[in-house]
Amino acid sequence: MRSGRGWSLVTLAALLASPAATPAATPAATAVPGALPAVSTVAAVDPGAQPDPALYHLVHTLQLDLVVRQAQQAVAAAAAAAAADRIILDEQVGALNHDESAAAGAATLLSHDRVAAALAAGAYRRALTRRRRCGAEAVLANRRLSALAVTLYLGTGSPNPVSFRDAQLGVEQQDELETVAVAVEVARRQAAAAWRSAVAGVASAGRTLSIDRAAASDATRGALLASASLATAALAVTRSRDMLTASLDRLTAAQRARDAAAAIFNGPEGSSPDPAPTILGESALNAQQLAGWFQASGYVAQTQATIGQLATWYIEEGRAEGVRSDLAFAQAVLETGGFASPDAMLRHNFAGIGHCDTCAAGWTFPSDRLGVRGQIQLLRAFATPGLTAAQLANPPALPSLDPAKQSREGCCSTWPSLTGVWATDPFYALSILQLYVQMLSWAISHLP
Repeated sequence: MRSGRGWSLVTLAALLASPAATPAATPAATAVPGALPAVSTVAAVDPGAQPDPALYHLVHTLQLDLVVRQAQQAVAAAAAAAAADRIILDEQVGALNHDESAAAGAATLLSHDRVAAALAAGAYRRALTRRRRCGAEAVLANRRLSALAVTLYLGTGSPNPVSFRDAQLGVEQQDELETVAVAVEVARRQAAAAWRSAVAGVASAGRTLSIDRAAASDATRGALLASASLATAALAVTRSRDMLTASLDRLTAAQRARDAAAAIFNGPEGSSPDPAPTILGESALNAQQLAGWFQASGYVAQTQATIGQLATWYIEEGRAEGVRSDLAFAQAVLETGGFASPDAMLRHNFAGIGHCDTCAAGWTFPSDRLGVRGQIQLLRAFATPGLTAAQLANPPALPSLDPAKQSREGCCSTWPSLTGVWATDPFYALSILQLYVQMLSWAISHLP
């Protein structure tokens, strides 16, 4: 037990000026009578002085007020950032909708131009076919008319060019020949006109086909550009949504830290029948924040597991049992001087469980993780009347930690109520909360 009349003003000033205190050294054991073993606690700033409760509460209140204001500012900044990111997201969604409309229009135009090009290609093929047919018909007509003329001139079926020129024709033959000649000329002119029309049709169809193919090519390029723009807009929307999600996560973290800070202290003991914070509840900090604060504070864990693993296990075990694992982590740091005490190094015991004032050491757990689990399970047993082993998320880390074997089961629903129960130090809970204030302050100033 510490003795002395109170803290000096220098000590108070040091506490206010340095919320991230230097890690404490070796924990000093305390004791509490009864079936449940008490646990150790870390010595305060002056191991030889017993602080005045009113001054201690004043220092704690002033520190907490600074953290609460800092948390409120972080919440306001995170809310503003989230609002700005939401505006950016809305703009990006609008651009995406516009690009989707443009892409749909380009796709429609491309489809139309492809159909027109296909129709023009069909017309071109038909014009070529007609031109070939007209040419063949003209040749055939010339051959037929020539054969008919020779037959009429000679009166035979075997034309002879020499006899054809020298033949003496009768009047009827001459009349018939003139009629045939006129018919031949008319047929030739018709064939020539049909040929010219077919040639013109082919040329026109070719020009139309070239135009429609060029339009289809332009439409294809337009569709590709519209698709690229749409992909860019979709990517921008995805990024904006990610930014907004990150901003909302920062806002949530800041709000949880603010609420946790505001719930820590309701004034001196006795001012409230059930002072906050409760043992059961959600952690305001995550494993990365716990490990980050621990390392930034100058602690060096001497455990087999890394501080990152320990922090992760506290979050997982606390979530499984419904215990505020960030405060349990602060309790472990206080109990072990930053996971560096013999209990922590040799016995995987991070909460002084079984280490009473007159005990040489605490209980031994099989592993670091089971040491974390045992602390969390004991906290839940203290906070939950009528708890049974079957209601725990995992079997008890040690048989002695069966809730039914705890004489003080359900005794303490809040962290302040652990004072005099978990440890005899009259400032035990406030020492835990003092560390927790530092953790919150660090986490708020290092929001992502």
